[in-house]
Amino acid sequence: MGLKNSLILMLILNSISLVCQEKPNILWLVCEDQSLFFAPYGDSNAYTPNINQLANEGTVYENCFTVSPVCSPSRSSIITGMYPTSIGTQNMRSYKKNTKGKKNHLELPYYSPIPNRDIQFFTELMRLNGYYCSNNSKEDYNMMASPLAWDESSINAHWRNREKNQPFFSVFNFNVTHESKIWKNDINSKFNQKTIDLPKIFPDLDDIKNDFRVNYSNIERLDKQIGKLIQELKEDNLYENTIIFFFSDHGGPFPRYKRSIYDTEFDVH
Repeated sequence: MGLKNSLILMLILNSISLVCQEKPNILWLVCEDQSLFFAPYGDSNAYTPNINQLANEGTVYENCFTVSPVCSPSRSSIITGMYPTSIGTQNMRSYKKNTKGKKNHLELPYYSPIPNRDIQFFTELMRLNGYYCSNNSKEDYNMMASPLAWDESSINAHWRNREKNQPFFSVFNFNVTHESKIWKNDINSKFNQKTIDLPKIFPDLDDIKNDFRVNYSNIERLDKQIGKLIQELKEDNLYENTIIFFFSDHGGPFPRYKRSIYDTEFDVH
């Protein structure tokens, strides 16, 4: 066999090998309203063994930024890969949907931005390439969601609902760290306020320390929820073939964080 034929045969065999490789699964673990309040970034106030394990076994990004300091504009960018200013979703609540069972007291019209270009949710392309795409369950994209975006988007959405051996892209959104939980979850905690070192931008006041205490408590709840999903991956023998991303939609639930244009808000690495 000549050198040319040998090279052709090698290329064919390599191509066959690539085609036969199993597509990796992808799991997004998306928390809300959090900045660098985690041990991999030097803040060990909250006990997060599951998140720490992901960091130890994976890659910790040190320069990762959101394009918007508030949820729905940020999520519109995440689902499309485009800047909110280029698709008309840069203003908070550019989209008002018709919510079943809720009266429109202000009698405002229902509206949605009209992008000046054709856009697709990237999950549409993943579905065309054989992926089962599920979202559990927050959307809030600041525009009307594409009906082709998800195989399932609900509180019951899960990779376990896919066809056997079908690769999946699954998103799980965790509301436990949302800013509203600062007062909703203001309960007794093991955290001692005196041991919490506040960022230097805040005055050393007990009320502020209490808010941070509750946030750390919420982060520990988040870690337990993440641990449950990771355990389910392992039970399904999928852990080794799943690429896991953990990130926040934007920065933390405090002044100078969420809704602001400082690094404390945009830096979500």
